[in-house]
Amino acid sequence: MKKYRIEPARGMRLEAKKGQHVTVIDTEGGQVADFFAEIAGTHGEYLSPSATLDGNGSLRIGVGAALYSNRYRPMFQVVYDDVQQHDLLFPACSKAMYDFFYQNGANHPNCLDNINQALGTGRSMIHPVNLFMNTRVEPSGKITIEAPLSQPGDRIVLKVLEDCVLAVSACSVSESATNSGKCTAIELCLHETEGGGAGVSLRPCRVGDLPELRALSIRTFRETFAALNTPENLQEYLDSAFAEEKLRRGLANETSLFFLLYSENTPAGYLKLNEAPSQTDLNDPDSLEIERIYVCGEFQGKGLGRYLMEQALLTAAERKKKYVWLGVWEKNEKAIGFYQKNGFYKTGAHAFAVGKEVQTDFIMRKDI
Repeated sequence: MKKYRIEPARGMRLEAKKGQHVTVIDTEGGQVADFFAEIAGTHGEYLSPSATLDGNGSLRIGVGAALYSNRYRPMFQVVYDDVQQHDLLFPACSKAMYDFFYQNGANHPNCLDNINQALGTGRSMIHPVNLFMNTRVEPSGKITIEAPLSQPGDRIVLKVLEDCVLAVSACSVSESATNSGKCTAIELCLHETEGGGAGVSLRPCRVGDLPELRALSIRTFRETFAALNTPENLQEYLDSAFAEEKLRRGLANETSLFFLLYSENTPAGYLKLNEAPSQTDLNDPDSLEIERIYVCGEFQGKGLGRYLMEQALLTAAERKKKYVWLGVWEKNEKAIGFYQKNGFYKTGAHAFAVGKEVQTDFIMRKDI
């Protein structure tokens, strides 16, 4: 996951690939983000609020809604939304708008210029999707703009459906209720959840998948740790940790999540995540635990571990967690290096029993 900060009244360009996820976060609350994008390689096809309104048959966008291009091609899909109040009607603020309403356009920062500069274009008017903007349409047809409903840290997550170039501006209107009377920052997160390559897929694990999950669990744990533990201790751990009834309870637990990873329809790994109170330690409601993240031996070195990690980080972001954490054996140098490369740092340690041997796991954390 890569995180970017857009300073108040400024804009940013960001390239996004099909299958990735973009999270837009209102860091302080009450701030609008002018969200615009072009299909990669052309200025001629771009995000259109009008086509989005038409395609969805609604003035509102919510989870499951598509954001369309001016050629009615779906560019994004909403997969998570804290606020559920955004605007499809108003153009980006501009010097002309500030002159018209406030007679101060000459040196006023504006979203039209920010977006044009980000894309290298010179459009005279741009209609973005105004994320978090609180527009009210009265029965008479009158339109009013009220302060955004977004609270600090509220976010919307969009799945990228086509390769595109984003241009996002932290709206610069401080003269009205549009941004609650002041301009603050916006954060963007790009989750590279489709980084596993062609033929790679990930899906939630269901109770009916228990035999496959158990086989993967036993296989990957044995591949990883058999050479470093006695056969007796290893078998005792496998019989206990991956007993069918224990896995069945885990799959039925609403605060635990399992995902199965496939490469060309062949099982390649799995991921287990825990919210409090199902975590193996800490049980902090602001955290998400990565209890298990495993890739089968023949599929390692292909970016699939990173793929699983991005799914974990995306899940944490969607659930508004402040950090993710995990336990890793102090002797597993390969795994420790992988986690450090992905931004994790050591915060403590706890005991981990494999059979009759009590080992030490480092606790590592990554802030969201």
